[in-house]
This record gives sequence, C-alpha cells and structure tokens, in this order.
Amino acid sequence: MCPDGNYNSWYIDSPVKTASKFETYITKEVIAFIDSSYRTWASANGRAIIGSSMGGHGATTLLAKHPDLFAEQGA
Repeated sequence: MCPDGNYNSWYIDSPVKTASKFETYITKEVIAFIDSSYRTWASANGRAIIGSSMGGHGATTLLAKHPDLFAEQGA
C-alpha cells in the first residue's frame, strides 16, 4: 500500500494544520487496515516501511519515532 502524503505533509502530524495527521493515519489507520485485510505478521518483526523523496523522509521519521511498529526501513 502506498498512502498519498499530499504535496507537503512530510508524513507527519502538522503542528500548524491541526487537521493534517499523516503520522497518525499511517501508524494507526493504515497498519490496522493492512493487518485486518491481509495475512500478516501483525508485529514490528513482520513490518517494514519504505519511501522515496518526501516518502523517504516520512519512512525515516516514522521508523525513528515508532520502533515498536516497524522492524526496518527499505531503501
């Protein structure tokens, strides 16, 4: 699944635009959707995150902030 981060979300919860909650969306809703829709290992050991450009920033940030959710980051 490749969630769209709009043009400037950087995949974080915005401190300025309180309705912009991309970090929360990925870490709560996307993971829950994938784990409930597909046969997964529903733990950090079965989960990786990847992105390029702004998505790479998001992947790195989310991995650093949520090591309990992701085992590794792809390149």
